[in-house]
Amino acid sequence: MTKKFQGKTYLDPKYDPAFKELFDVFITTNSGRFLNIEMQKWKHEFFIDRTVLYNAALVIKGKIELDNSETFKALLEAERETRRYELPETISIWICDFELPGIGDEYVDEWSIFSRNSVKNGSIIPIFSKNKYIMISLPNFRKSEKEVHSHLDAWLYLMNHAGTDNIVPDFGNRIIRDALERIRVDKADNKLLARQGNAMKRDEEYQTRLASAVVKANIKLLGALIDAGKITIDDAVKASGYSKEMLGFKQ
Repeated sequence: MTKKFQGKTYLDPKYDPAFKELFDVFITTNSGRFLNIEMQKWKHEFFIDRTVLYNAALVIKGKIELDNSETFKALLEAERETRRYELPETISIWICDFELPGIGDEYVDEWSIFSRNSVKNGSIIPIFSKNKYIMISLPNFRKSEKEVHSHLDAWLYLMNHAGTDNIVPDFGNRIIRDALERIRVDKADNKLLARQGNAMKRDEEYQTRLASAVVKANIKLLGALIDAGKITIDDAVKASGYSKEMLGFKQ
C-alpha cells in the first residue's frame, strides 16, 4: 500500500490481507535477532522466490517490532530519527529435502548480499551482514554416526534417521534426547501415524507444486512453438509473462 503526502509517495509495509505467510518456526532471540526456520519437502518452480518473500516478511516484522520496542521508544526523538532505517538481524533457515542450486556436494550453504565488484576483486565479505539465509540440503548430509562432531550435524543426523528402524543416538545432547522422546511412536497405531502424516502435508504445498507443474508445461509448449518458428521469443515473453531466462534464453 502507498500513501501520498506533500507530493511524495510513501510505502506502507503491509501485506494485502488476502495473502498470509505461515512460518514453520518463528523465533525472537534475547539479543534481538529474528529467525525463521522452514522445513521444505518439495522443490518447486518458485522456491527461490518463496525464500526471498519469507525473508522480506521477516525483515518487515522485525523492523516493526524494533520500532515498537521499549528500548527504541526510550531514545530521544533526534536519535530515533537518525536510526529510522535501522534493521534488526534477520536469519532465514531453510532445511530442504532436496538438492539446492549451487551447493555442489556440500550440505550447508549461506546466501547473503554481496557486491559483484568486491567478489570479482576477491572479497567474500557481505555488504550487509544483518540479513542472510542458511540453506541446508538434507540429501547431501551423508555423515555416519562416528563422523558427527557438532550440534548442527547431530540435528541433521536426527532428521535423516528418525524415520528409520535404526536407533538414533542423542550424542550427549539433552535437547536432542528430549526431542527423541517426544517423537517416539513405538506405541502408536498405524491409523494415528497416517493421520499425523496427512496433517503435515499442507494444502499450500500441493497447490504450489501443481502451479509449478503448469508453469513447466507452459514453458515446454512455448519452447516447442519457438523452435518450430511459430512464435518469436519476444512474443512468447509478452504472451506468457515469463522472462527469457525462464524460457531458457539469456537476457
